[in-house]
Amino acid sequence: MKISDLEEIVDRIPPRDGTIETLKFFRDSGLKVSCVSSGFDIWKSVFQRKFGFEFDDFLANHIVFDSAGVLTGEIDVNVTDDTPQKNKAEKLKKLCKSIKSKLRKL
Repeated sequence: MKISDLEEIVDRIPPRDGTIETLKFFRDSGLKVSCVSSGFDIWKSVFQRKFGFEFDDFLANHIVFDSAGVLTGEIDVNVTDDTPQKNKAEKLKKLCKSIKSKLRKL
């Protein structure tokens, strides 16, 4: 399967009611909006392309494609619910510490 075919499938999946409005409300209120997900990072491009929304930080698992844009069958696992080094809660804590550190420098 090519990445364009997968994007076409994912594009047909609607977000939950109120998701885009909530994210834009947070952004318009001056807040940073980040995502830590044990899902796939393809959603980042869907939010950009379909809804014009860009996250400040986005960490998820990555579906690997070859140089021709075809699925390899591999997944780079960055976030899980059960692996200590990749645990979602720990990744979120690390992201929050990083953001806090950046804010202190301002």
